[in-house]
Amino acid sequence: MPWSTPKACSYPGCNQLVTTGRCDEHPRVETFVRDAEVQKLYDRRWRERRQAHLSQHPWCAECLRASIYTPATDVHHLERHNGNLLLFLTSPLESLCHICHSRKTANEVWVGGSKSFNRGAHSGRGQRQKIKFLNGESRLKR
Repeated sequence: MPWSTPKACSYPGCNQLVTTGRCDEHPRVETFVRDAEVQKLYDRRWRERRQAHLSQHPWCAECLRASIYTPATDVHHLERHNGNLLLFLTSPLESLCHICHSRKTANEVWVGGSKSFNRGAHSGRGQRQKIKFLNGESRLKR
């Protein structure tokens, strides 16, 4: 089998030469995989509850706190359910855009709390948004 030409490690800023992927110093981080028992909770009842919540709360709650109107795509459980069916189906929910939901969930899962959550710090992908600056000035951004 022919050898491939060494390339730079795919980790940003690393120039270590490797044949594929990343060097030993920058291994890939394992991605989160949902437990099979928890996955069973995402059934028709959840899909209906999720859709009803998004219909009633169509804007991302985190972006709204920053005066940015971003359509919500995800529904977040405010109380961790840890696979408990009753909590899963009855706990309070929050509508979030995908970016805020990913950030908030990662912070809760990997860091252990939502105290350092950065609100509305993304662009919203092509939609006009009101950007508010620290000096009180605001303007629309595409």
